Amino acid sequence: MAIENGARFGVRYAVTGEYNPDKCPLGGCSDDTDFDLARIDSIHDTVWAGSSSIVRVKEGQVDATQPSFFHVVVCRPKDLIEPDSTDPSSMYECVPAENGGRPSERVMVVVENNHPVLTPFLSAIWPHLRLSAKSEAVVEGYRVMHPEIEPPDFVPPSPQPTNTAQNPTITPTASITPTTTPTPTPDCDLIRISAGLRFQGEDLVMRVRNDNPMNAYLSNSELHARNVTNSPPAYLDWMSFGFSKYYIAKPPVYFNPAGDVVTGGLWIPLGGRSTGVWRGDFEDALSPFGGDFSVRLVFKFDNWPQECPLADAAHLEIQPTRTPWPTWTPGPTNTPRPTNTPGPSPTPYPTRAPRPTKTQKPTNTPSPTWTPQPTKTNTPIPTVLNSPVPPPD
Repeated sequence: MAIENGARFGVRYAVTGEYNPDKCPLGGCSDDTDFDLARIDSIHDTVWAGSSSIVRVKEGQVDATQPSFFHVVVCRPKDLIEPDSTDPSSMYECVPAENGGRPSERVMVVVENNHPVLTPFLSAIWPHLRLSAKSEAVVEGYRVMHPEIEPPDFVPPSPQPTNTAQNPTITPTASITPTTTPTPTPDCDLIRISAGLRFQGEDLVMRVRNDNPMNAYLSNSELHARNVTNSPPAYLDWMSFGFSKYYIAKPPVYFNPAGDVVTGGLWIPLGGRSTGVWRGDFEDALSPFGGDFSVRLVFKFDNWPQECPLADAAHLEIQPTRTPWPTWTPGPTNTPRPTNTPGPSPTPYPTRAPRPTKTQKPTNTPSPTWTPQPTKTNTPIPTVLNSPVPPPD
């Protein structure tokens, strides 16, 4: 997750075309080469800040076979070289050099890290695990296109003959005789040091200008230092020309109080009518750091036997650098607390069944009231009188 964050942070910064002004020479970035180098260094710093939670060391301090190895490549996808899976020391590379891409081009940021294995016993057999992450995006428009990129010459078509008569007279025309264009010859006087040796941060830099129309190629380089003052002693980490990092010190070369680094067998292009920057990166070069430095570069041309050497020497000291704005380091992601999942609803107690309602006793219906019987009146029976019965008529 950490190296994925670093790759994402780096590519989001790369597409903006922005750069840290502290990565420019002391006089500021004045041409495309300065801008491009400042962009690459700024993208590397952004990746480093965005992947802060892993075990790592800066590039060049350990090689690709050791734990904590950390490597960043900024490249166009078509120029990216995948590492050889059979070679433990192989890593991602950008050919011919790291490139942040132009507007509307795709740019990719690759991050590699050898994460140490901390499990006992297993770490003795498998000391680290190689992790890598890539992130890709399209570069936004951030500067005008290069003035040296000219549109192709437009040659108007030749007018076609018109039919002006029924029987036109055919007039023979002279054919165009091709002329031989002279091939320009390289000139050593046209390749020169445009800005002499100076310190840019902890880097020793020198700018070279090639005014020839064809490419020149760096074939050899020499770095010499004498009377170096620094405590603790500084050491050379790597050297580069243009975007090509052609020398990585393994082990580091300490300059205490002197040192020499000579390389050969190079073939690093410097385009015609363009500028390249030679750079030697020092570590632990804390102020005060200084001494007598000299650099000699040898350039060659295709199919031309002559060599064109350039050299410069100076007594240099690192000046206190401007305090950069603090780099925003992302804090830990706010992990939401777990949602309170309600537990099972409590089982209600059994409802108390209502007791049966008392049935009222039937109302005592009063017995019928005694109605007194009518008193019997003794009616006297008429007395029968023995009266004579009259005779019938």
